Amino acid sequence: MKYLKKIQQNNIQRYMLMSYLIIACISVFVEFILCAYIIINTGTQLKEKHEVELDKAIFLFDQQLADISEASRQLSESTLVKKILGYSAYPRYHGSDVLDIKSMMELFEDKISYYNQIEDIMLISRTKNTTITSEQIYHRESCDKFLKASGIDVSELKNIHGEQKTKMIIFKQSEYQKYIYYVQGIYKKSYTIPEGYIVVKIDIETLNSLLKNFEETKDSRCFLINQTEGYMGTDINDEALVSKILEKQQPSGNVFLNSGFYSYSIADSQYMNVEYCYVTSIFKYYKAVFVTILLTIISMIGMAAASIWLANRFAVENTNPLRKIMATIEAGWKGDLKDKAASEFNYEHIVSGVTGIVGKMQSYEQQLQQDTLALIMHGQEKSQKKILEFQSQNQERIGKSFNVMSLKLYNLKDENDREILIFSLKNIFQELLGDYVILFPVESWDRVYFLVRPRSEDFEVRLKEGITYLMDNFGIFVVCGFGENIDSLTHLQTSKMQADYMIEYLELTRKQVYAWYSDITADSKQTDDNFNHNLKKMIHQVIAQDYVGCKKLVEEIFQTNIFACTETTLAQQRMATVISVISIPYKERYGQKEFTPQLDSVKQAYHLAVRLLNQLAEGEDDTNGKQTFKRMKAYIEQHALDANITAGSVCDEVRISASYGSGMYKKFSGEGILDAIHKERIRQAKIMLQKNMTVQEVAEKTGYLDARSFIRSFKKYEGITPGQFKNI
Repeated sequence: MKYLKKIQQNNIQRYMLMSYLIIACISVFVEFILCAYIIINTGTQLKEKHEVELDKAIFLFDQQLADISEASRQLSESTLVKKILGYSAYPRYHGSDVLDIKSMMELFEDKISYYNQIEDIMLISRTKNTTITSEQIYHRESCDKFLKASGIDVSELKNIHGEQKTKMIIFKQSEYQKYIYYVQGIYKKSYTIPEGYIVVKIDIETLNSLLKNFEETKDSRCFLINQTEGYMGTDINDEALVSKILEKQQPSGNVFLNSGFYSYSIADSQYMNVEYCYVTSIFKYYKAVFVTILLTIISMIGMAAASIWLANRFAVENTNPLRKIMATIEAGWKGDLKDKAASEFNYEHIVSGVTGIVGKMQSYEQQLQQDTLALIMHGQEKSQKKILEFQSQNQERIGKSFNVMSLKLYNLKDENDREILIFSLKNIFQELLGDYVILFPVESWDRVYFLVRPRSEDFEVRLKEGITYLMDNFGIFVVCGFGENIDSLTHLQTSKMQADYMIEYLELTRKQVYAWYSDITADSKQTDDNFNHNLKKMIHQVIAQDYVGCKKLVEEIFQTNIFACTETTLAQQRMATVISVISIPYKERYGQKEFTPQLDSVKQAYHLAVRLLNQLAEGEDDTNGKQTFKRMKAYIEQHALDANITAGSVCDEVRISASYGSGMYKKFSGEGILDAIHKERIRQAKIMLQKNMTVQEVAEKTGYLDARSFIRSFKKYEGITPGQFKNI
């Protein structure tokens, strides 16, 4: 009591003690808030984890399902398959018929060999009680036995009809076995009832291996769920859990089993009537959190007790120095402490530094926007959700509608020449076009892409001024192509391809230096709308890489719209337009910068178009493919340690598309581009580990974001951790 009165009389000591106690209370309160935040944030993290894993599952599995869907569709539309399906009986012991069936079996084998996820392919007749696989023909009783052993119910197949039921995934299971089939109806005379089915048996082991990639622990896993047929997972005991989830009929939530509480999230596949479900044990996930909270509470109690004792001690110890300071001030220090303190800091330097940081942040933001736009434009960003989010963030600047403008430079000699010219072009056009340029330009080897506002007279005047200025002052010759006007960035890649088509069109016609996709064949619109319809249909087929169907359409275009054309100029124009459309994927695949064939006759143009489409449909020859593969492999070996290397950047280096390059690399090496990158990193990492470098140091030098990612990758390819490797 006496001590408290002493403190009350001593203002300095009292204020000091109260300050320390307030600070201590704030610290305790902060820890309390932290506990609450940890609980809330853990739930948010769990939800975000589910979203991330589901995005991975959709990306991983939908790619597999898309391949299966495309293979099934191609087979269902095959003339050979439809011909065999029309036989009155199987087999017909005629030479040509037997050869047809053998050819179809070989076609099935080719698809099975190309797609690792396909185990077998069957042609099942709806009415003839016949099944043909890649290896054998089953008829009548043998067919029934085969289908029963394979878990296929023909009555269920016959329920597949109509526009919405041409394809589906079916889960079949016995007590110990599961089958997954993809069914594609084959339509000939009727578009509502199929005459037969292409049934693709999906490799269970391949799917299981993919599902296991999502099992970070025993309590986190991923399922493939079909609402009517069942589920696909790595643990047969998960059936009760899946049943509970399906009963909820909600895209996310929590379920309770005897084994504990589980949190789940569901996402739909874009290709089939299957859903992806990611499940995590809530108790296991929160276990570490509960331990953290308990330790935090204990520390709060200890900190409160220690804070009271330390506050009192520090108050006493610091009272005398403070009293001396105050006495000195009262005794005669005449200066202004505030001004004195201010003079010891260079505020201008601080402001300058902060301004520089803000400028760098703005520059980084601009570069990020440009990189994102490039990913969308080149089709490397597949998530429509992310694309729409990017558009929404930049909606004020983008506006309601826009076009892609493609500018091509000619006579580029080397990299330095290219950089200088492209830099000049970007700045000149951004200045001349002004507000018509919406977002930052995207660069390619010999092209610059701008996102611009819709067409207007003033826009075209400024465009002509820019082209003329470049030619007169720099000797730079460019041509400009414009895609269709669009209102969503999800169509950006299509508009970009259309702009590139117009570049090719201008190179072939040599009539002008810029052209709009909307004006394509404008001279002929009054006389032949059929050509415009067929042309746009052909463009869509090329974009979809349906080169077989495109070849049929090209034949129709030449017979109907070009051979029969009475005007020579109009015929040449149409010939050039058709070749320009086909040349885009041809140049991209074979890495050609220039493609300007002589079109002396309609017949010559027709044969050229067919030859190009045949090459695109069949793929490049082994010589070209091997050379490109060697260049890709060499680039990976040289740049694997670059943290920014991707499958897309490797393909860009050899000037082929990412999708085509990935398939070609796997064809020659048996592995994907990303696997090759990781294996090269691990190879060099092993050398570094043998030099006694730490795991963290090796992770940083081999291009990984952190040590955890490096350890996970090392274990995946070597079967052991980096630490275990160092101890060998």
